[in-house]
Amino acid sequence: MNQRHGKNRTMGRRLRQLNHEHLEPRHLLAGDVGLAGGIGIVDPFAFDAVTLEQVTQRTHAEPHVPGDLIVATQVPSGRAAANSFLGHLDWVQLTGASEAHELKTLLTHQLDSGESVSLVRINIGDEADIVAAMEALDQVDHVLWSSPNFVYSGGDPRELIPNDPLFGDQYHH
Repeated sequence: MNQRHGKNRTMGRRLRQLNHEHLEPRHLLAGDVGLAGGIGIVDPFAFDAVTLEQVTQRTHAEPHVPGDLIVATQVPSGRAAANSFLGHLDWVQLTGASEAHELKTLLTHQLDSGESVSLVRINIGDEADIVAAMEALDQVDHVLWSSPNFVYSGGDPRELIPNDPLFGDQYHH
């Protein structure tokens, strides 16, 4: 009889440190969809990863979810405290849109400095001026950038799936 049956298989093994590996460059927000000089965001955690002017130009040319914004915000604390910080943000005041509210925190990434950056999906209402809300957010110190939630409308859907042949074998897919 197998003595490891029912036990954690890592017992007795030395645990390895997990390393982050970049397999290939990816662009956030479907960067090169139809616009000459499209917006490719390689590092979504960088200040001005995308400029207000770039996003405003694309907002008028590309389809996006009405009223939805993706906001990258710097959190002055570690990852564990990020949800508390984000939960206390007044999106109505920050955007100037009377219906603004957070829909979901998409991800939070802790930087080496101990601070975190969170990508947050907010909704400002279908009738609100999305460019005016982005202009208001551009004036907020802890907001790195904001962008409409663009709709991917072209090309091969395989572009959105990693080219890792073992991708489907991962337990969380």
